[in-house]
Amino acid sequence: MIEEVQDKVISLLQTYISTELSSLASPSGGVTLTLTSPQKYLLDFDPRHTILAAGDYPACIVMPAKTVLSNQLSVGVQISNEHSLALVMLLMDQNIENLQRKKSRYSQAIITVLKEHQQADPLRRIKINQVVFDRTLRDERKSAYLGSVWITFSAWERIVL
Repeated sequence: MIEEVQDKVISLLQTYISTELSSLASPSGGVTLTLTSPQKYLLDFDPRHTILAAGDYPACIVMPAKTVLSNQLSVGVQISNEHSLALVMLLMDQNIENLQRKKSRYSQAIITVLKEHQQADPLRRIKINQVVFDRTLRDERKSAYLGSVWITFSAWERIVL
């Protein structure tokens, strides 16, 4: 089920994201950034908060989009589901150029974690569909820039009844 996929994605990120981020913090010839693990993991946007009011940056949201039952791959007591999800990283930085760099490096770290640890159900055959760098907003109260990166992906799950 899609809840298991969400839980598995969060578990993978909690286990491996800090290692990936530390390897991307100081690229050769690039700008060194402080890349911290997400402060908060959510299963959907909290209706009581906006991107400006969330406060815990970086924050990671793993949202379900849809599940499609594959009729061609479902035979006898085996069912194959394709789950589509969106993973959103909410980021903040005092410098707009560093925020753009963070968007790129966090997306690279997330994609690496998802692709390297996709062997077991419910994360079989992950396909990255799209990476979208959302517009940057300015939080005047904190004199900081806020932004997000959206990664949409699909994961296949095989269930034996």
